Amino acid sequence: MATNGNVKCRIVSCYGLKNADIKGLSDPYVIVSLDGKRITKTVTIDDNLSPIWNHDFMFHIRGDTFKGIEITFQVFDEDRFSKDDFLGEIRLDLQDLIDGKITNKTFVLQPRKLRPDKVQGFITVEFQPFDTNAAPTSGASQWHMQNGRMMPGS
Repeated sequence: MATNGNVKCRIVSCYGLKNADIKGLSDPYVIVSLDGKRITKTVTIDDNLSPIWNHDFMFHIRGDTFKGIEITFQVFDEDRFSKDDFLGEIRLDLQDLIDGKITNKTFVLQPRKLRPDKVQGFITVEFQPFDTNAAPTSGASQWHMQNGRMMPGS
């Protein structure tokens, strides 16, 4: 049976982030990706190791199963003159999110797969219950399953 509905999320905050700047504090932001494809980015909050975003986003999905499809939240420190520093990430299974196994939670930031990143801190993310068989909402990015991969578009 095909799943068709809206996933509503809020990136609430981080705390206890690593200071990656020599002068001042980290300037964190979050990038959210679905199956490796970027779907949203928060604003950068300057000089803050415990930023609060309350960044809401929504995406519409359509497909038969989403087991093994990851939604990734990556935290970075924005740098003006060099590559942005990785501060940590969380990876969640989209099917667990749809099934209601993940709701509002604070997660420990993790290093990237196969990288010895030194990370510290936490991220708080909220998820509203999955809206089954809902039509795409205005402003929501749309995604569908194609050959076992999430693809943008309806």
